[in-house]
Amino acid sequence: MKRHNDEHIQRVFQKVFGSSTKLGVKRMQYLLRSRWSEVMGQAVAEMTESIVLRERTVIIKINSSVLRNEFHQNQTTLIKKINEILQEENFVDRIVLK
Repeated sequence: MKRHNDEHIQRVFQKVFGSSTKLGVKRMQYLLRSRWSEVMGQAVAEMTESIVLRERTVIIKINSSVLRNEFHQNQTTLIKKINEILQEENFVDRIVLK
């Protein structure tokens, strides 16, 4: 019996877990949290209370006002690093620091 609805597994995975779906956003948030200390360093990770990904915005809660100010001044670089972590260009376009 020949299948008429053959679809490459990567395309199916992209449909289910793609960055625009709810599961895709959860996957991206998990990836960002799990690689945060590796990319930003252990000291920064220890000062970071929480990271939340909503739509195209990353909300980062930081203990240190000095680090918050540093992140605020270097937002474009931070956005590039976050997009590298997520392995997608222009997935995040805004950062909110708390």
